[in-house]
Amino acid sequence: MVKCFFRITCEVQINVSLCHFFLFLLMIFDCFKYRNIPSISNQHRKKKSGFITYFSCLSHIKKLYLKMALPTLKNSMFWTAILLLFFYCVPLRAQIQETPTAHAWYADTAYISALCTKAKAFEAINTDSALHFAAEAERISIKDLYYFGMGAALQRQASVHTIKGAYDDALELNNRAIEYFVWSAKKGEGKSLTHWSEGIVSTLSASANIYLTLGNPDKSMQLFFKALQLIEATDNDQYTLASIYNNIAGVHLAINQYDRARPYLEKTVAIASNSQPNPTLGIALSNLSLVWRDKGDTTKAMIYAQAAMNIARKSGDPRQMYGACMMLGDLYQIKENDSAIHYFQQTIKYGERLGAFERCASIFKTGSTYDHFKDYKNGAKYLNRALEIADSTSGRRLKLHIYDDLYRHYYFLKQYKEAVEYQYAYSALKDSIDAEKNAAVINQLDIRYKTSRKDQEIQHKQMLIAKQNASIDRKNRVITAVTAFIAILLCLFWLRHRTYKFRQREQTQKITELRQEKEIAVLKAVAGAEEEERKRIAQELHDGVSGTLSVIKMRFSALDADTQAGTKETIQLLDSVINDIRNTAHNLSPEMILSEGLQEAVTFFSNAVNQSQSIRIGVQFSGDMQQLPPDFQLSIFRIIQELIQNVIKHAQAKNVLLQLGFWENLFSLTVEDDGIGFDATLRESSYDNTATRPRNGLGLVNVRKRVKALHGELNVDSIPGSGTTVYIEFDLSN
Repeated sequence: MVKCFFRITCEVQINVSLCHFFLFLLMIFDCFKYRNIPSISNQHRKKKSGFITYFSCLSHIKKLYLKMALPTLKNSMFWTAILLLFFYCVPLRAQIQETPTAHAWYADTAYISALCTKAKAFEAINTDSALHFAAEAERISIKDLYYFGMGAALQRQASVHTIKGAYDDALELNNRAIEYFVWSAKKGEGKSLTHWSEGIVSTLSASANIYLTLGNPDKSMQLFFKALQLIEATDNDQYTLASIYNNIAGVHLAINQYDRARPYLEKTVAIASNSQPNPTLGIALSNLSLVWRDKGDTTKAMIYAQAAMNIARKSGDPRQMYGACMMLGDLYQIKENDSAIHYFQQTIKYGERLGAFERCASIFKTGSTYDHFKDYKNGAKYLNRALEIADSTSGRRLKLHIYDDLYRHYYFLKQYKEAVEYQYAYSALKDSIDAEKNAAVINQLDIRYKTSRKDQEIQHKQMLIAKQNASIDRKNRVITAVTAFIAILLCLFWLRHRTYKFRQREQTQKITELRQEKEIAVLKAVAGAEEEERKRIAQELHDGVSGTLSVIKMRFSALDADTQAGTKETIQLLDSVINDIRNTAHNLSPEMILSEGLQEAVTFFSNAVNQSQSIRIGVQFSGDMQQLPPDFQLSIFRIIQELIQNVIKHAQAKNVLLQLGFWENLFSLTVEDDGIGFDATLRESSYDNTATRPRNGLGLVNVRKRVKALHGELNVDSIPGSGTTVYIEFDLSN
């Protein structure tokens, strides 16, 4: 602009230059008069709205000025005089302040409105895209100082956060949006009062619904009545009025005040039926169905629910479909009709498009209905899923119902441990809600009492101060001293008792841990000593006895033909003895396990038993056994040897099945035979008493010791005449 003024100044007469210079000073003076206009937000505190508005105005005036002045430089004095007169007679500040759309006269309101509409359309499809459009609308509105656009953009962002379950963020954004709508009203933006009042009413309603979801019906009702007063004070829009009435009824329904909800619902139906297609009508009919269901008249309730469903299907509105399906599901459940499951599953589809609370409520109702019809498997799936959503949001009242249903679910399944946990969770949450409610009631009563008695208390105190001051001080000192002394004694007693209990529990725990560690260390030492002895014996058998027998066989083989004829059977017997000694040495020695692995060692061992015994062993492997630690593989191999020897000695079995599995750090071993079996309950009790232990139970005792040393679990299942199954499991992550 300065360059433009100086270029014109150089080309025209001196009086024209003076006019331009005076005009420039006038613009600078007007600019400084706008420096105190309030800032837009905390993010743009450094950008004063006066400067933004003023320089935007200057850009338009500059274009107009150049368009008129440059083509007619000869008449520039004339145009300059006209502009100077314009600035004197109609000051720029008056133009800006008195224009109905002062801050938005140059803003692209249509584009901002289109961005907000796009954000609303994408809320149920892609929340990230919806946030992007809303943020862009906010950015452009801030740039152009369009207050109503800022409020509408923040309102759309709050709606997206509500769908995501971020209720605190949504409430903060709604509060900021209301501030901008109020500024919009003060600045005269919009064609009428409705332009900004609708924004405030819708934002108040959104915040009220969030407070209702968070379990604060008092705050929700307060905001709804505030919105109702605003609607009644403006143009009494019937569409919005019906929506507010329906929302107030919804708060009454949430706190089980069905009689109070009914008049508001009837007003909603009357208003919505006489206006254009109104989505509130379907929701109000669903709520009326809920009122009649509570009164026990399921016939009327079904009529209203079917009417709500017909309207919802015509409109295709997800909120109406959600309410109608929810109500029909409840009614069919009362009638013991499994169609209830179908309608509740439909609510899940529509709840996904509405928000976290609706999604959680629909999943919860579906799980509760499955439990009602004894389908506990699906019931648990949906109820646990609903609890996860409730934990990620702050819907405490809904979580309370979920805890109650989960308690009854596990109670019917006789899983009492889980049932007690959810019962405790339910009691704790209910106590917290009741405590907050009681605290609020007490505060209100206290405020009312103090307000009504304020004057009387002041007069009473003035009369008693002089007479009772000394007595009160003395009594207070005595009471304070006695109370403090008792409190200190109680605290000391409690601390001493708590310390004693803690130390006692800690000592007991340490003793138990030390005893367990000692037993495990002894077991490991015994196992290690046994393994060393096995190695030594195997080496002696392989290098000593087996070698000696081999030499004897060679000498027999070296005899002449006539002599060998009488020793043939002796040589065959020596071969059999040598093979037996070698097999025994292989079984005793862990070399094959250390070199080939557990799978090869077990396969070799089973083949050897199959060849030498009248019993057949089948082996099945699942998982990669090479990933097991070598020491663990050796211990498992010894356990298998012990169990197979038990089967051979005592079971009188013909077939044995070995199953080894390893997946996700969990190793399992199953040994199953078709032998004569035994009474596992009697055998179990006798293992704890060495004097009464059965003679054939020593092998299983050794197995139990090995399993205990490896922190595993062993289970024996056997019935006389029906074989025996031994199941062993180890969690290698521990």
